[in-house]
Amino acid sequence: MNQNYSFFLFSKLFDHYHTNEQPYDYLFEEVEWAYFDYNKSDYNELNKGEYECMCNYLSNYIPKF
Repeated sequence: MNQNYSFFLFSKLFDHYHTNEQPYDYLFEEVEWAYFDYNKSDYNELNKGEYECMCNYLSNYIPKF
């Protein structure tokens, strides 16, 4: 899948699962870090849909910032 679309989808889902009031530059760093972490995690399964995998990851994600 297109990397830009994947990041866009992840960022929209991140907003849904983790609303916060951080400044945009900090929020972007957190979303970017979480997306990188998701890509190398066990949640990123090739035999499941990307949307489902991202939702599973984000429902268990603990903010790092």
